[in-house]
Amino acid sequence: MFEDTPDMFVRPSHMKSLPERILRYFIHGIAFFFVTLFAVFLFVFLAVGMTLIGALIGLVLSFVVYFIIIGSLNSLISGLLWDVEVPGGWGRCFGHGLFLLVFLLIGRIPLWALEIL
Repeated sequence: MFEDTPDMFVRPSHMKSLPERILRYFIHGIAFFFVTLFAVFLFVFLAVGMTLIGALIGLVLSFVVYFIIIGSLNSLISGLLWDVEVPGGWGRCFGHGLFLLVFLLIGRIPLWALEIL
């Protein structure tokens, strides 16, 4: 039945217990928090340096580099923690970083609504 399906769409056999999956989600979130904390400080220095080169071009380039770094670090964490092979490349890492930013912002919307009230 799954002969034509790529390996990334088949659930790994070692992921049988729910507590193990919950623990992995928790570890993934904590690891990504620390990686993002490091990346924010890196982005500040990168944005200042790039903005000195050229205001708009430097800022856009610093966001592109930030998305690539965040996407590649998230792919690395996913590969190590979930034992999946994440396809690489600059474009895919940029897409992962941009996609991750969009969903982190969407997840933040309820908190923004509570702050307004």
